Amino acid sequence: MAAKKKKRNIDWLNHFVGFVGVLAGVMIAFGLNNWNESRKEERTIQAVLVNIEDELKRNSDRLDTAYMENKAIHDVLQGFLALVDDSMEPNAPADSLKQFHLRHPEFISEDFESISFSFELFQLSDVAWRTAERTNILSSMDYDLVHDLAFIYDFQSKLDRFDERIADEISNIWSSSTKRDWRRMLKNVNTALVFAEVVKERYDQLLEEINHYKE
Repeated sequence: MAAKKKKRNIDWLNHFVGFVGVLAGVMIAFGLNNWNESRKEERTIQAVLVNIEDELKRNSDRLDTAYMENKAIHDVLQGFLALVDDSMEPNAPADSLKQFHLRHPEFISEDFESISFSFELFQLSDVAWRTAERTNILSSMDYDLVHDLAFIYDFQSKLDRFDERIADEISNIWSSSTKRDWRRMLKNVNTALVFAEVVKERYDQLLEEINHYKE
């Protein structure tokens, strides 16, 4: 007599529970890994923002110093040019020349034969920003904040280029010493001062924006 094949009962409930347990474990592990990566990314972003914030503060202080010194020199030289002719010879009344010298003895000699000044270079730093660019962390940061940072660092690079331009203009006036060269140099200084005012205003706005983002 043939033996009957015994039918096995499959415990589908236990299989299902086991499957759900394994799946839940995988999902938890995956979530923990993502959470850990997210925390590391957030710490990196915070570190980058601290470095950029410190750099902007230093640049802002540097900008204040350079702006005040250069504005003072610009105003003195502008007044000086009003007292000389196209060949840079004094053509104002003696009393006016004397009063001008008394107000600015550190710049102008009493006989108006020599003038001494030294513009302060801006020399603004972008190390923290360039470092952030190389880490690719910017793609994980707030788009508007990154856009604003990119704008101000690009704008400050234009201001830095005035350092070279003004230095070249100063070399020209020492070699040719015509009033036209002096005026061209002062025009570049004036433009640099306007740029500096814009950069300073944007620094203040960005520092507030960074503080808001870090909260």
